[in-house]
Order: sequence, then structure tokens, then C-alpha cells
Amino acid sequence: MVVTFPFTNWGRVDWKEIENKTLLKNLKELNEGFKLDLKREYYVIWDEMNLSVIEAKLEDIIDNEDDVVAVGFDTWIVNFEMKTIIEVHHEGEIHIGTLNF
Repeated sequence: MVVTFPFTNWGRVDWKEIENKTLLKNLKELNEGFKLDLKREYYVIWDEMNLSVIEAKLEDIIDNEDDVVAVGFDTWIVNFEMKTIIEVHHEGEIHIGTLNF
């Protein structure tokens, strides 16, 4: 993940390096106004390296947002093919960003 997306030394996505980004209130906002295929598979990655990475449809991740983000301190939802990353930070900030192809 850190090879594909820019990260800070303290483990957050470096949002200054991503031009196409949006701050969200919650993941349900992805249902409105974003041109995302909600049926596409995304990886869910938590900050604890002992936790397994899971792959699920974005719509299922959104529908189960509370359960998904409760697993770890920080959560990243990533589609490497689309170069899209969603960061759910433990302080409540949620960002989505897409790298230019």
C-alpha cells in the first residue's frame, strides 16, 4: 500500500500529495455524487499488522461501516486497480482520494 500511495512518516496518507481528494462525514456519502462502482471489490486494511486483510464489495463495506472501522484504530479501504484509497482515521476524519493514472 505504501508503495502505491504516499504516506507520512507517522502512518497517514499524505493527502497533500493527492490532488483528487475529498473529506467525508461518513462512508455513506460515497453513495451520493461519487462515480464509484459500488459493486467493485476493495481491500480493507487495518493498522494492526496481525489483522487479516479482507476483500469486499464497496457497497457491503459502506453498509457495515460501523463494524468495519471498529476492528482497528485506523482503517484503509483500497482499490489498487482504480488507484483509490479511503482513510478512516481514528480521530474521525474520513478522506477519499484517487491518484492520477
